[in-house]
Amino acid sequence: ALRIFLPSFLQDPQSLLATYNTMLDALVNFPSAQEVPMLDPLTHMGVSKDAIGETASKFLSLSSRIQAHPYHRVEATKREEALARLRTKQEIKAKLDDLEERAARTGLGDFKAEMQKKMRVLRRL
Repeated sequence: ALRIFLPSFLQDPQSLLATYNTMLDALVNFPSAQEVPMLDPLTHMGVSKDAIGETASKFLSLSSRIQAHPYHRVEATKREEALARLRTKQEIKAKLDDLEERAARTGLGDFKAEMQKKMRVLRRL
């Protein structure tokens, strides 16, 4: 079994790289990655049988619900087409969000509001 330090915040690229390098250094001690001994949660990590049973029952109920979903009865080609359409939609949404952000940064909204106020004043004159 291996024990390495994991920082609480792995979003930082430096901490992520340090953790990766630590793992690589630790794996050097084993001839292949398949020979790294696995930890038993009951004996090595102090996890209770009740917690494992609860987690296993949640896993089984969720996996049965996922398999019962109609999406899993769809043919593989249609499923891939649907995923491709979803990816295209996500790309278009990302582009739209980027354009909206760029438009907000230009300050045209502030200019438009100011011009409307001036027009209101001119109408009153």
